[in-house]
Amino acid sequence: MNRRPITFGLVLVLLLSSCAAAQFFNKKVVFIGDSITHCWSPGDSACPFTPALPSPGLPYPRAINTGVSGETLVDMDNRFNTSVLAQSPDIVVILGGTNDLRLGNSLPVMKAALLDMIRQARAAGMTVVVGTVPPSANPQIFLPLVLAFNMWILHDLEVDCTCGTILLADYFSAMADASGIGYPKFFADGTHPNLLGYQIMTGVVMDAINGL
Repeated sequence: MNRRPITFGLVLVLLLSSCAAAQFFNKKVVFIGDSITHCWSPGDSACPFTPALPSPGLPYPRAINTGVSGETLVDMDNRFNTSVLAQSPDIVVILGGTNDLRLGNSLPVMKAALLDMIRQARAAGMTVVVGTVPPSANPQIFLPLVLAFNMWILHDLEVDCTCGTILLADYFSAMADASGIGYPKFFADGTHPNLLGYQIMTGVVMDAINGL
């Protein structure tokens, strides 16, 4: 049996995959979010794992971290112009909802703020990545609401937005067990990821951007 065509085909597929990944690797990426995004970059003493467990840092050489601790999706939407649009990135990664759920913001309010950010980004020609809300052990954050919001992101967000393709980074599924409880090994304090947790998140968002 002649294996040369198979081998050549496999090499070609791998080469094309590497080229596809490389085209995104050099693009400008802005991450917007709350403290989970903010602490993704190392060096802030306010983050729960500093200095013993520094975060791995954001993926992509040209990544910009605009996460602000304590913010809700509405807060992010209010500063989207200055924090994201003014940077003129190729890609924006949006992660929010934890503080909304902790503070009791309604799902319609959360959805409206997220949709507004996505529409602004798409109108500016950006690729948009939206992350699901990671699991949390905070008793103020009710799991059924987390699940409801995440299910909307995964299944209905793109339909409701009517603004083209939206890439999804499903952090929740990668960090929670079948019952929706976060794996303790991924978290520093039950809500904020530790080094291993951020490594998991990095893999999830890179897979989303690279289309793997």
